[in-house]
Amino acid sequence: MFEDYKYYLTEPYDFYRSTWFGIGLAVFTIGGFLRFLYEIIFYWFNSGRAAFYIRGNTFGPWIDVYCIAALLFFLLLYRLRRQPWFVILLSALLGCAVQLGIGLLLYYLCGGIRLWNYNLEILNYGSLGGFICVRSAIEFAVLAILIIYVVVPLLFRMACRVRNSVFVTIWYIIGFLCVADIIYNTVVCAVMPSLPSAVQIYRGLGLRYMSY
Repeated sequence: MFEDYKYYLTEPYDFYRSTWFGIGLAVFTIGGFLRFLYEIIFYWFNSGRAAFYIRGNTFGPWIDVYCIAALLFFLLLYRLRRQPWFVILLSALLGCAVQLGIGLLLYYLCGGIRLWNYNLEILNYGSLGGFICVRSAIEFAVLAILIIYVVVPLLFRMACRVRNSVFVTIWYIIGFLCVADIIYNTVVCAVMPSLPSAVQIYRGLGLRYMSY
């Protein structure tokens, strides 16, 4: 396995186009899932370890914003995998820049909407208006490290050892379920508010569901 990892860091891979697309869907889904797990743990601490909360706005265990972030990190930083410090620095800067931009646009152009506010959470050192803080930069960097140096090498290893049709089928199904879930809850339910959203259903079941 060490030789495989060394090859990953130094050599290019030549996959079918369908395989690359499957890898992209896998990164998209796994990135959102990793963030989902992190936020359950973080908000347990944020509540003083009083209760577990589910954070997001989808039926499945993934958070849409970080699905997109993980895929962007893969597309933009994969070629820099031989330079981990660049991966860390660029992911932190890119993640915070996008997060700050979206936060400011929503706040000033959409009537003061705040989907997050770090000023109301623990470990918010260096908070800039509650839109970004040092912790958020570290979180983006950690996500990028996990994607580039753990998730992607494992996916490449899987793609090299599993029949392509099997690999593609698995990740196309999981990935498209994730994408459909996100589209339904963020787009369809916004256009047709009479439809039940994940937030409404889970809260109706009595779950501690914190939506963005």
